[in-house]
Amino acid sequence: MQLAKWGGARVIGTISSQEKANEARTVGADEVINYRTQDVAAEVKRLTDGQGVERIVEVDFGGNLPVSLQVIKPDGVIASYATRGNSEPNVPFRQLMVKNILVRGILVYTMPEEAKVQGAKDVTRALQQGALKPRLGRRMPLDQIAEAHAAVERGAVIGNVVLYHA
Repeated sequence: MQLAKWGGARVIGTISSQEKANEARTVGADEVINYRTQDVAAEVKRLTDGQGVERIVEVDFGGNLPVSLQVIKPDGVIASYATRGNSEPNVPFRQLMVKNILVRGILVYTMPEEAKVQGAKDVTRALQQGALKPRLGRRMPLDQIAEAHAAVERGAVIGNVVLYHA
């Protein structure tokens, strides 16, 4: 959210609790939608005057694809770095094609080196400008790496989990 805001985007975030809503607003979300208590597609349409969004940064591609298809504008982009709800989603090709939607899977480790270098430069510049405020959600010893990973997957931590070697 912080990088999107730094880049000039109007940011609409989906959250699952009031605590996460407060955090999202703190880091730059212009609007928040609680996906547990609100109709995400209806809210996005309301917030965008029925137009939808140009970009979606998705943490659960398979689980959220039906909603993403409802809210993405023609010629939009869905960039995803995870798919928790459905690891092998049925991709509705025709719906994506009709709207000319670009779906981009992101795995930093396999990105071209020049993209990683540029990303690091952009993040460094955003940090230098004070646009990023990293949040330490939890600090755990390295030997608890499995527990740390599980906490992140459950969404039990707001912010970054940092592992340390004791």
